[in-house]
Amino acid sequence: MKHIILFSFCIVLAFLIQALGHSSTCTQGDTDPWVSGTVLSFPFLAVLIGFGAASLFRSQRHLTALEISAFVIGLLGCSVILAMNAELIEHILILGVTACGPDYGPKTSDDSVILFGYGIMPAVAILFLLASLVKWRR
Repeated sequence: MKHIILFSFCIVLAFLIQALGHSSTCTQGDTDPWVSGTVLSFPFLAVLIGFGAASLFRSQRHLTALEISAFVIGLLGCSVILAMNAELIEHILILGVTACGPDYGPKTSDDSVILFGYGIMPAVAILFLLASLVKWRR
């Protein structure tokens, strides 16, 4: 039961904190709300990654139904976060422009931090949680 509460808490907080970046108006290309979202959501996504990584190396043979539920909640939550940030990731990674869009010039060092927090962290969390489910399914 603790896992479900922890996962739900981490996913909801990471989602809400990262949504703050999307509330920005990008006045003169200002990316500070996204950088703040990255920094503040990092611990919550790190908990998901850490729990997924730790479960890969446990010697326990089977996951309980509650643990499986927690993993599914984590997977769904991180998938929603990635879907919410798809346009932001496209701007930075594919188009090579700032998080505010092509009207504001080439990407800056802040954009690498934003890409890490809004794209790479949720993707790594998904990979670890999927790997944990696949390992314990066998």
